[in-house]
Amino acid sequence: MSAMQKTGGYITVEMSLILPMVLFALLLLMGYVCYFMNCGVVQGTMEEISAKGTDTFQGGDYDTGEISYARLNQRNLYTEMFPGKETAAGEVKKELKQELSAHLFLGRISDISVSSGMTQIKVQVETSFSVPGASFLEMFGIRVFQHKGTYEASYLEEMEKVRGWSVIEGTMD
Repeated sequence: MSAMQKTGGYITVEMSLILPMVLFALLLLMGYVCYFMNCGVVQGTMEEISAKGTDTFQGGDYDTGEISYARLNQRNLYTEMFPGKETAAGEVKKELKQELSAHLFLGRISDISVSSGMTQIKVQVETSFSVPGASFLEMFGIRVFQHKGTYEASYLEEMEKVRGWSVIEGTMD
């Protein structure tokens, strides 16, 4: 008799138990890598769009960034100091929803909240990522692949922007 006939099929039984666990672990590992990629996309998008929103606090146009100096000169201490801050929060929320829905991989937006203070915008984004196999863990009450990111962007005065540019130019020389 050959050695193959003496094994009795133990390898088949063991592999039928081990292989699904190994494949499930690999699937979760790939989902974890995609989760980190999506977290970076969410955070970068929040930072970019929040900074764009705070640039419009002085009454500039949200899409182009151009400042209306006629509107800027009309303000004084007795009227609005930051005429564009009310509309900036709505524009930031709308653009965040549009950008994140276009760039997230296997993810969906749970909640976006944007609030504007006197000189800053605070953004909170909650996302969940539907990774295949992760729903199995949710049956046991384990919630994985959910991200809650926050970011606060403050309005920079023109002089602070110029200082930042000179620092960047100094490092590039």
